[in-house]
Amino acid sequence: MKFLSCADYLSPDLPVPGGSLPLDPLSACRPEPQPAEGCRRCAALADGRDRAKRMRDWSIVTDFNILLRAHPHPGEPG
Repeated sequence: MKFLSCADYLSPDLPVPGGSLPLDPLSACRPEPQPAEGCRRCAALADGRDRAKRMRDWSIVTDFNILLRAHPHPGEPG
């Protein structure tokens, strides 16, 4: 099965392998952004990122990290 976008990983119907999350090979270069507490959109993006990790789709993991960093929250600089 080939996935083409982040939206595929946001689907609750996506079957993903269980077990511990594999390490992102790029995580040593730059820490992953963390979802803002209480933000449903951030939580969904982080969940999609975890699904992409389980599928070892590092390109999509990077896309989710970019989306998390760019997701605005009131009162934050930037």
